[in-house]
Amino acid sequence: MEPSTSVNQSGNQESGTQYPSTTPKLLRYFICMNSVDSKRIAIRILNDVPKLFIGASCSHRKGAGALVYKSVENGCIVEFGTEQRFVEGGNSFKLAFDDLEEVIRFFKYSLESLEVLLDEKVGMENRNLCISSILGGLSMHVSSLSLRGLSSKEMMLIISKCESGVLESIHLGNCNMLCSLNEICQLEQWKMTKSLNAHGGKFSVDSIQHLFHFTEFTITLDTLSTEDAINVRDVLVKSSNFLHCYIHLPFLNIQEIATIFKPDFSNHSAETFTMTLKETVNEFIIDMSPYHFKITNILHSF
Repeated sequence: MEPSTSVNQSGNQESGTQYPSTTPKLLRYFICMNSVDSKRIAIRILNDVPKLFIGASCSHRKGAGALVYKSVENGCIVEFGTEQRFVEGGNSFKLAFDDLEEVIRFFKYSLESLEVLLDEKVGMENRNLCISSILGGLSMHVSSLSLRGLSSKEMMLIISKCESGVLESIHLGNCNMLCSLNEICQLEQWKMTKSLNAHGGKFSVDSIQHLFHFTEFTITLDTLSTEDAINVRDVLVKSSNFLHCYIHLPFLNIQEIATIFKPDFSNHSAETFTMTLKETVNEFIIDMSPYHFKITNILHSF
């Protein structure tokens, strides 16, 4: 690795080239030296090390191509590629969040995808700083949003900053916390989104009808009641654009749920259940086991 160059907290090298003032402060060198695809941004914090990904680097799970912020004695080192910059007196979290806010503002109208990943080691103060930096970027024109390791309140704050009608897909993962989606389901952004992936976590909703506006969704729920099954059956009768869902569950009573869709079902020892439900517009395959509930629109399969 090349020797590091010292910079001050304004983001400029203490000597050498001065980068354009219209670009984010600590990102100037990175943007000048790299062909940046501004459509995707990700902030991932694992083991107390913030990493900021821009463009194609978002596809690298291990951090290749990211700006990496590491705390050291008397400051912080920012790494990008083979380059290093020492920021005297800098705080790794604050620098990362300041850059995140700046880059969201700078690429506001071209930004299509945002990912936020915070592990359980991130303390409340830094979590609040991260959320504030995203909210400080004003309304976001993203079509894809991935939020992992966040509380329901944190998720709701970020989703509410996305532009309604532009946001098309949401990916939620909340580690081991049980997360209620009831308040999030009231957001206009949620109601207008087409796709949901919420498999990586544990979620609850007061009505499963909050999920069936999605064209497709995958989710892990804490329970699926007979009332939920009745609502699903009623929704499918009216649905014109629903394609697919897969619900992961800790336990599903096949006998109770199957009789909602097939009243004469009487196989008390069945470990799985599959049937075809024909409606006026669509035809669905319903498949279930003690740990999942799946519906596929076979007339519009993908």
